[in-house]
Amino acid sequence: MSISQLMLSSLLAFAEPPAGYAEAVDELEAAAEQAKRSTSAATIDRLEQAVEGVERFPMELAIDTKGHEQRAFAQLSLARLYLTQGDEGAAGRVMDDAIFGIGIAPLPIERFGPTLGDFYERRLAALEALGQATLAVDCKVACGIYVDGNAIMGDEVSLYLGPHLVHVTSNEGDPLTRELVLTLDGARIEYGQGFASAGDDSLAHGELSATQDTRLAWGKMERPIPRWKLAGVGVSGGVFLASIGVGLGFGMAVRANGSVHEELITAAEESLTDQKPSNDIDPNSKGDLCALARAEPSPDDSGAVTNAEVTEVCNKADVYASVGSAMMLIVAPIAAVSTITFGLLLNTHRVPKTTAKALRRHQPGLVVAPRRDGGVFVTGGFRF
Repeated sequence: MSISQLMLSSLLAFAEPPAGYAEAVDELEAAAEQAKRSTSAATIDRLEQAVEGVERFPMELAIDTKGHEQRAFAQLSLARLYLTQGDEGAAGRVMDDAIFGIGIAPLPIERFGPTLGDFYERRLAALEALGQATLAVDCKVACGIYVDGNAIMGDEVSLYLGPHLVHVTSNEGDPLTRELVLTLDGARIEYGQGFASAGDDSLAHGELSATQDTRLAWGKMERPIPRWKLAGVGVSGGVFLASIGVGLGFGMAVRANGSVHEELITAAEESLTDQKPSNDIDPNSKGDLCALARAEPSPDDSGAVTNAEVTEVCNKADVYASVGSAMMLIVAPIAAVSTITFGLLLNTHRVPKTTAKALRRHQPGLVVAPRRDGGVFVTGGFRF
């Protein structure tokens, strides 16, 4: 999948949630509340339908953190109800769906007690034992890919084996919705030209146009903001602030009246009152205290220093100064440039190339060929 497809998948995902989605989330919350008071078959059926209802809006669900949490809570409630009814198979199916759909966030399993917690651990261990496989989506047009209610940034993803709900959307054709069972062989979906297939399953969808060319454009920030852009700004900005803070802190520590400077003065003063007259370093000396402390006591004491305690503080000051300089002169500028770059990328996105799109639609052509009797033959074509 190209960068334009990745960006467009984020653009497709950002839209005002339709009334249907808001109503589906409200029904999901109401059904989950009912499940706290009732274990009847009607309650189970309502909760099943509520979960399915909110999953009909993959784009909205993918960017709605609260909706994600409510779905996970409802699925765990449903698994608990099935366990209460003694239907461990159905409970396992729902628990697997919850594990598939939660993404990288943790399931709120601690809110349901030890019984469901133990069941969750068993199901997770079973999924781990089965392993994972790759689901690849080959989009012939710019598209958005959603698996189990999560936006996929890229053209393939590694998933646990089992049933997964896949949605592929594009502004150039009808969306594709399919539940497929992922095996160790993996699965591949082709979207945007003819028919899409995953394994032996045929996934029909509407006719789509040819592959869309795009160009970079500056303008309104795309929503939702791609996570890699946010991560870039956040990490580089954090490194910039941290490097400035460390650089200033270490620099101030070795300046006059700084903590390390005060430590140096204290060590020099203590040398005047200890039992070693040979290591005296006068803190009021106009010379470099560190040079005095590091000087060899005599030519016969090669490698020795006049005052080890003061020398140790001087070595510490050198480290502080080196680190502070590196942070201010190397790390901070690099992080600043990186932060600015990612900040600019926040307002850079892909838009269709209208000229290329028109040429593909109308397919102009020109043929020039020599004639046997002299001259040339010229003909052209244009599709309406």
